Amino acid sequence: MDEILISHALVLPDINFFAWFEAAKSYATSFERVVVVRSPAGNDLNRFFTVTAVEAPGVWFNNDALTHIRRAYPNVVRVDLIRANTPQELQAILDERVRLNDRYGETMNSSQIDDRFILAWPSDARPVKVTRPFGEDVGGVKNEGMDIFAPEDTIIRAGAAGQVVTVVREQTDIGYGQYVQTATQLNGVTYLVIYAHLKDIAVNMNDMVEVGDELGRAAAGESIKIVVQRPGDGLDGYSLPDVIDPSLVFYWPDLKLRSTVNGLRIRERPGTDFDILAKINIIDKIETLEPHGRTFQKLGVDGEWVKVRTSMGTEGYTAAWLLTVSEPISVDANFLGMNLDARHHLGNPDPSKLNGVQWVRFGYDVSMESGSTDINHAFNVYKPAIERQAAAGKKVLIVFT
Repeated sequence: MDEILISHALVLPDINFFAWFEAAKSYATSFERVVVVRSPAGNDLNRFFTVTAVEAPGVWFNNDALTHIRRAYPNVVRVDLIRANTPQELQAILDERVRLNDRYGETMNSSQIDDRFILAWPSDARPVKVTRPFGEDVGGVKNEGMDIFAPEDTIIRAGAAGQVVTVVREQTDIGYGQYVQTATQLNGVTYLVIYAHLKDIAVNMNDMVEVGDELGRAAAGESIKIVVQRPGDGLDGYSLPDVIDPSLVFYWPDLKLRSTVNGLRIRERPGTDFDILAKINIIDKIETLEPHGRTFQKLGVDGEWVKVRTSMGTEGYTAAWLLTVSEPISVDANFLGMNLDARHHLGNPDPSKLNGVQWVRFGYDVSMESGSTDINHAFNVYKPAIERQAAAGKKVLIVFT
């Protein structure tokens, strides 16, 4: 399983930790971004995509690292088990991985790897929003999937790699309109995913798709429906057999949330009657401490609360109706910029001489290097230079010093 973002913890025993650490040092420095964690006790492993767990006696509950991680840290995607009773045994295993350039030992013994099935968010529409959650009963009919925000013409992408096994381009009795179904095999289990209420379907039967490949576009309305089935091991009582709750399998790499207002309160428990632990503003990023899909179901919904952690490590609950997913700003090109000096005769050239420069940056020294506190005087010095560059279409950055 390829990782979009390397996020990897190596969990070592607490007892005799430094001996274990020495045994792992070569491995941890040979592969990019390995975070060494001292014991699972008191550490939240949910933030990691992969956990390499050293299964030595007394480290994990009932000495069963896989069960421990799956129950305590539901957001972890890959568990890589290493059974080693001593630091010497661990070093021999890790050194062989380094020699083979095999981060997770997949060429040595892939049976120690346990991947859980995950779905990437399939809709290009923003904000990320669930319009009808799994299991919601409307008129005596429980939702067998999850309806997600996707206005007409939104690009819909494959949430999991697999094979296209069904393509329907006309309305049927099931009421899904046009839809695509894919099949994914993982750990000997088949997962079927239906993407319903589409148009302009872009795939055909038996096509192989990767995560992010375009399947089609959203049909008229505000939502598409995602239905996940696990044949032979799903839930009954729905319009389709063997369904599973999609909120348990949605995964967003390095998921961060942000507030839509300044001064949003983080409270000790869900509800406005509980103590305020911290406040965040719209520029702050916070982590959810709940499964990603469950978090998505709450975003923008009045009365819902999400357990979160701030960048300072404060954990508490905040109003989900005032949260949204924080995404990095991407650009399609590199922007050329230049530092200028408004107080030097060569530091503020005519904009016509800066062809191809998209932004300029001025240092803004209020004291004018003389200890002055006259803000108006400083403004009048810098204003003409700033206005001249802005009028020429340059983005102007000002650094106050």
